[in-house]
Parts: sequence; C-alpha cells; structure tokens
Amino acid sequence: MNIGHLYDIRPAVHFAARASAGTGNVWGPRRIPDCQLFYVIAGEATLQLGPEHYRVKPGECVFYGPDSPHILKTDAPTQYYSLHFGWNESTPVPLHPAYGIRSVPDSDLERLPEPVQLTVDSHGEMAVPHHFAIGGVEPVMSSIVSEYQAQHAQPLLLRARMMELLSSIVGQLVNREATKNVSKIESALRAMRDHPGKAWSVAELAQLCGYHPSYFTKLFHQEVKTNPKQYLIAERIRQAKQSLLRGEKLDEIADRLGYTSIHYFSSNFKKETGLSPSEFRQQGKLAGGKPETQPD
Repeated sequence: MNIGHLYDIRPAVHFAARASAGTGNVWGPRRIPDCQLFYVIAGEATLQLGPEHYRVKPGECVFYGPDSPHILKTDAPTQYYSLHFGWNESTPVPLHPAYGIRSVPDSDLERLPEPVQLTVDSHGEMAVPHHFAIGGVEPVMSSIVSEYQAQHAQPLLLRARMMELLSSIVGQLVNREATKNVSKIESALRAMRDHPGKAWSVAELAQLCGYHPSYFTKLFHQEVKTNPKQYLIAERIRQAKQSLLRGEKLDEIADRLGYTSIHYFSSNFKKETGLSPSEFRQQGKLAGGKPETQPD
C-alpha cells in the first residue's frame, strides 16, 4: 500500500478508545478493513502479524493495515490506546470498522503482511514499521479518544489531531532511522532503565559512555530530544505504571524508584500523567475491554 506524500494525506479516525484488558484477551485471527495503531500504556501484549511475532511493552506501538492477518493478545493486565483510521479518506466522518472485520483461518497467518509506504521530505520513501517505540504521543492520543467519544464529535478536528499524531510518529521514525547506527549513549540509557531508583548524575552517566559531561549532555539531547534528568523521570513513571497495575503498594513503588516519600512520588506522578497514582490504578480497574462491535 503506497500512501503517497505525508503532506498530502487526509486521515480519518474510524474508532478510538483508551481501554484495559486482563491477561489472555485475544483478538483474532482476523483481518481489519482499515489501519490500526495499538499503543501500550502499561502491561504487555503480543502481536502475531503473519509469521512474525512482536512483544509490545509500555511506550511501544504496533501498526498494520487492511491486508494483514493477525492475532493480538494481552500477556498481562494491560492499558492501551487503540486507534483505527484511514490514511486518505474523502470525508473525515468516522466509518466504524466493526462490520468490516473478518475472521480468518490460521493458515492465513503464514502470509506476510502488506507493507505501508509513504514519502517524506528530505528522506524519500519509507516503510512504516510494524513495531516501534514512540514518545510524547499519549496526550494527542487522549485528545483523539476524547473527541471521538464526545456527544457532538467534530470530524475535522479529529482529522487535524490524527494528522498531528501521524506527523509526530513519522518524524520520530525518520530521526531514529538517521541515527540508529550511531547511538553513542546506549550504556547510559540501559543503566537508567535497569536501575531507575539510583540518583544518576550527568557525570556518572557520561563516564559509562566514556565522554566528558558537557559533550555527553549534547549527544544525549541530539539522540533522545530531552535531557538525562527528564529521561530518568519518564522511565520511573513508565515502571510505576506497571507496578500500580500489578497492585503493588505505593510505599514499595516509591522506595524502589528512588523517591524519598510517597508524597513526592505521588506529586511527581501526577505532574507527569495528570492523574494521581490511586486515580491511575482505579482507572485501570474501571476501563474495560471492548466487544468486537467496538474493536480493539
């Protein structure tokens, strides 16, 4: 499927939801009539797309188009965003995909999924990957869901917000493609992921990579588009979300992630997510998986 130039697309949101599912929820094997983005907020899912398998962790997304037999399942209690959309639609009015979803035999999973390609300025033609990590998209995904579910939804506003989301995703993928073979800070990133409770200094992280702190800070911002302090905060919040959904106690989470008190942890969590830890956990309990007529 060739989409054309990014600047020329006219996306339409067909379905949008923020939901949760318990361990072992399964959608498929099936084929959908449009394209889907499935983004994990917390928990873990697995996508079988044709003969390929992808583990989808928090902050990661899977994408596939209409001629892509697949099975999607949750491997743990999972919160996620599910967006069905079309890249080029004559009208922005949502066309619910439920009636176009078709079950397929297991033998169809032997087929490779249809690639989706588009053209991007200064990069040329690119294939949209089926699995990728993505940052900073939860606010716009949330706004898409809110607008889609509003009593008097505005299709043109939905189109604009979907365009914003797709532009952000494509931009990050293009930048990552340009630097994927020259990552010079992986040791620092891995250290913060493995030991988020440590109060890492820039000097310590720079030493892990063998750089002077000022040069390390410059490299870090070039590759990650943020500073080490904010990256560490984001990593702590990502791990906190998973721990909250597992039912761990607030004091245990705060201690493990390096917070000096529950109050400090709660304040930082709400600043980053807009919800207190208790509200986030409650939202995960209340949000339910949708039936097939409201597809995931």
